[in-house]
Amino acid sequence: MAAQATSAFNDNAFKTFVVLTVVAVDPEGASRFIALAGGAFILPFLLFSTLAGDVADRWPKARLIALFKAIELGLLLFAVPALSARSMPALVVLIFLMGTHSAFFGPVKFAILPELVEDGELSNANGLVQMWSFGAIILGTAAAAELVVHFRERPGLAAGALAAAAGLGFLASLLIPATAAARPGAALSFNPVSSTAANLRYLSSLPSVHLATYAAAFFWFIGALFQMNLLIYGTRLMGLSEAACGRFQVVLALGIGAGSFIAGRLSRGRVELGLVPIGALGLVLFGGDLSLAYHSTNRVIFDLLMAGLSAGFYAVPLQAFIQQRSPAAERGRVVATGNFLCFTAILIASAALWAFDAKFRLDPAQVFLVAAAMSAVIAYEILRRLPDFFLRLLFLPLTRFIYSIRAVGQESVPLEGPVLLVSNHVSFIDAILIAMANQRLVRFLMLRAYYEMPVVGPFFRAMGCIPV
Repeated sequence: MAAQATSAFNDNAFKTFVVLTVVAVDPEGASRFIALAGGAFILPFLLFSTLAGDVADRWPKARLIALFKAIELGLLLFAVPALSARSMPALVVLIFLMGTHSAFFGPVKFAILPELVEDGELSNANGLVQMWSFGAIILGTAAAAELVVHFRERPGLAAGALAAAAGLGFLASLLIPATAAARPGAALSFNPVSSTAANLRYLSSLPSVHLATYAAAFFWFIGALFQMNLLIYGTRLMGLSEAACGRFQVVLALGIGAGSFIAGRLSRGRVELGLVPIGALGLVLFGGDLSLAYHSTNRVIFDLLMAGLSAGFYAVPLQAFIQQRSPAAERGRVVATGNFLCFTAILIASAALWAFDAKFRLDPAQVFLVAAAMSAVIAYEILRRLPDFFLRLLFLPLTRFIYSIRAVGQESVPLEGPVLLVSNHVSFIDAILIAMANQRLVRFLMLRAYYEMPVVGPFFRAMGCIPV
């Protein structure tokens, strides 16, 4: 977590510091540089995600993390003379290289989690990683502003301070337990077009993982749309300064971090998919309320905090599910393909915000309403396509606050493939407890008379029950 947190901190601190420095030196060219820098950071995720997945599977992930942290340290040391000279081309190249580093680091940091923790702890581990990541993002953004204040005339020293943080992350990476290579003979794919197409086809061959990966990409789409729209929302509708709008983004990030941590704790030894529709419905409710809340700053803060909390509930179980259900030898490849989809979703969010404003003439409040409607569609699709999500949503309060379930021998039930569960049937609650004690969809045999009852029959059919 320390290695991941320092990378998130440095990425955001370095980008923000460079942008603020350029704004101070060349205000007229700032907008052009910001667009160029943003493109330079995102482009590697589109070009190198497939190659990054192959690398993550071919070599031991613990060793790769240490290597990537050493590269990060080298890049920030190179930033010292580049910032001292205020060389714009060198800074753009550095941002591109930092993006490339992140594109390769991302699949490794998530794909290694199932190798370090048990399946039951995946959600908790992802929750902690997400919490520390968003905390580091907030601290990195805030630190950049402080570095500009104190090192405006000596920007090279700021890069040196970030290099020191990278050095601490490198030392932390050396403490990660050794892991074996998942696919030692994996071929490296250097053609981003054909290899990305092949990875997307492979992802489609894993139905549940395929759906979860696209659902996770929607999280990044909504997050990017919220973040970009907040600046326009605050300045146009609320009359706030850009600095005040920046604090709104901090509130949103705090909510996501808190939601990620709580989602991990609520999972209690399992990948708790029941939290996903709860998170999606929260995005609908609080995203929709933002379309009405701009008259009250406190209401906006509350909505952003709760929307962030909901986003954490939505994202953490999906990420853990993808890691758990991906074939071990191809896990880096799957995570890297997910990264490609996530950053594609961010670009689509940018284009969508432009279209909402320039083409459809929607004000920022209406954009939040559209985002809430999109979240409603996704929530419906999750419930329709993956009925076990719906089951866990219905019975999550029952098994968390009324019954205390202790499952013994869960390792005997495979996550995939055929298995027969034979239980002692003493009450109608048995089926609920069995379903909630397992991490896969359980299809029950049931009396046809119950299966065909008009009120509950559609629910039994949606859950795949077998009438006898």
